[in-house]
Amino acid sequence: MLDMDDWDINQRSIGIEHSGVGEHYVPTEPQLVASARLAVDICVRYGITPNSLTIRPHRDFRATRCPANFPMERFVGILQGLMLCGGTHA
Repeated sequence: MLDMDDWDINQRSIGIEHSGVGEHYVPTEPQLVASARLAVDICVRYGITPNSLTIRPHRDFRATRCPANFPMERFVGILQGLMLCGGTHA
């Protein structure tokens, strides 16, 4: 995700946008797995160890509720599981 208001953050982070409907949107399990597979590729490519310090929600960088209902702990868990098995299984 490109944050047009914060060039500095754009230079040192990679964002993945999840399209949904309003603040009550919660991604489905297949959407979480697809996102986690993308994140696995990014983590491997850039040598990032996925954890709660390296995989963070948009609201950690800017005053926003985004992502309001995103299951961050679940997402990081899926991502870590995929990393353990080579990024191919959920």
